[in-house]
Amino acid sequence: MPELQPMYAPAPNSPTTELSAAIDATVTTIPLQSVAAVPDAPNVITLGTTEAAETILYTGKSGNTLTGCTRGYDGTTAKSWPIGTAAARMMTANDLKTVQDNISTLSAELAESALIPRSYLSVTPPEAPKVGDIWFDDRGDDVDLGGALITGNASFDGSTNIWYDAIEEGS
Repeated sequence: MPELQPMYAPAPNSPTTELSAAIDATVTTIPLQSVAAVPDAPNVITLGTTEAAETILYTGKSGNTLTGCTRGYDGTTAKSWPIGTAAARMMTANDLKTVQDNISTLSAELAESALIPRSYLSVTPPEAPKVGDIWFDDRGDDVDLGGALITGNASFDGSTNIWYDAIEEGS
């Protein structure tokens, strides 16, 4: 399984709280009116409501304070904020980018696994094959599998082909 980037929990309807004290651009603890309005750590919070807003990554909560804060997260700028500034778990550019990157990573893994070759036997089975079935096949060429044991995933296309991932030749 590929390593995916961490995705932070959302807060339904983005409940808003406010700073309970003014802060400058260097503090690493963020005092809030109520930390109940923000998700558990680690997570991000946005201060302000305009394009000048600041995103902060926090790693803990203590009382009504966010702790272990990385200011100016996700390309925003750390700045001073007055008491009463709105604070909420908003959707950020980093949230969207992380989802996109994780989808790309999983998509690449799926594409890679699709490159595993599948082969087929041309037979007329009485029913759809399954792992452990033995099929006798004389394909009309120089190969007679005679009692081949399907040992991987197999599927029947409804006509005369059994597609399989792994097979052991019988005798």
